[in-house]
Amino acid sequence: MCSSDLSRAGKSLLGGLLCTIELLKPNKRVWIVAPSYNLGEKEFRYVYDFLVNKLGQKYHGFTDFIVHQHYDARGGNMDIELANGSKIEVKSADNPDSLLGEEVDLMILSESAKISREVWERYLFARLLSRHGKAFFPTTPSGYDRFIYPMYVEGLDKSQSNVFVEQVNAYDCPHIDPKEIEMARQNLSEEFFEEQYMGNFVTYTGRVYKEFTIDRHVIDPFPIPEHWDKVRMIDYGVTNPFVCLWMAINPEGQAYVYREHYEAGKPISYHAGEIHRMTGREVIDVTYIDPSAGVKIDLGCFGIPCIDADNDIMSGISRVQEYMRLRGGKPSFFVFNTCKHTVEELMGYSWPEKKGDLNIKERPIKAADHTADCVRYGLAAMPSFSGSNVREKIIDGSFDYYLNQITQRRERGGIIGNENSYLN
Repeated sequence: MCSSDLSRAGKSLLGGLLCTIELLKPNKRVWIVAPSYNLGEKEFRYVYDFLVNKLGQKYHGFTDFIVHQHYDARGGNMDIELANGSKIEVKSADNPDSLLGEEVDLMILSESAKISREVWERYLFARLLSRHGKAFFPTTPSGYDRFIYPMYVEGLDKSQSNVFVEQVNAYDCPHIDPKEIEMARQNLSEEFFEEQYMGNFVTYTGRVYKEFTIDRHVIDPFPIPEHWDKVRMIDYGVTNPFVCLWMAINPEGQAYVYREHYEAGKPISYHAGEIHRMTGREVIDVTYIDPSAGVKIDLGCFGIPCIDADNDIMSGISRVQEYMRLRGGKPSFFVFNTCKHTVEELMGYSWPEKKGDLNIKERPIKAADHTADCVRYGLAAMPSFSGSNVREKIIDGSFDYYLNQITQRRERGGIIGNENSYLN
């Protein structure tokens, strides 16, 4: 279970309630794991208050149900053991050796964005396996880390049964005055406000696609109508991932990334086979590829004819941003939530930090950008929103230009753009 929340949203209270409910069941083991004992004390404080104060005062004799208790946050000694055999302990992630050995039914990872992925994988995850335990990650986001953020993206796909995500922002909390929220919006930096009040993942050095948000652009899958135009975009890699994205364009000019292939360390023949398998009988109008990749002929030999993409980075980014912006309350670019790598990389795609007066070339950081490049290849060929009709005229190099070329070749009996013969 992964929860992406803002500060003061009641994360610690919820964690304390979950611990208390679990402890009232017989023979349960509960851990609160935090970056430090002081941070873990927040959830433990609620558990202590529920069991020792509230239940102890309301039900005569309940205090006898508590076998022993320790509450020493400074000394790192916080635990409660009940007569039913259940026990809760607070653990600190900065002391990994204390995280070994015991089996756990419920684990609360307090401020989990500040806990390393290594600690989770090496010390904590195995504690849950034998008891089929659950983990709860109450946290305020802390950038596009490699632990919480990928888990958050995975949870966006509702077909996943093992990860549940709930994102809460300041406006969802009745005990936070809306006037305070608006004052914070006016006085804080955009990035800090988005992280601390809206519970969003941000990069303080600057996201390339600040327009792209989970709630506006990431959607549940739906059947793509046959009459919609469909294109593919390929970013070649060997040690880096080989990426292919499928994008559909509706008659109104809105683009939908609906499928992704993302894998490294395989030969061209394997990727070509996967692209054919995943495409099935769909008619693909155009397949764009990085013109510097040098594998266009190889892919053509495997029945995947490609067209060099427009690789002007800055103009391509501008076109992508244009499709991401709202028009009439709705963007013109969407991604299915099953395309996890696309969502993750578009959210994390960032500019380098400028230091001093150095004249740094305007280029995004060249890391984890494979799907972002593919999106740019596809949308760079789409027309700009120069008027109400986004497909009013055919422009050399635009999507309609290539579609027109493909149509003419088909009418002449050519095979470019129609790969179904490969399947027969």
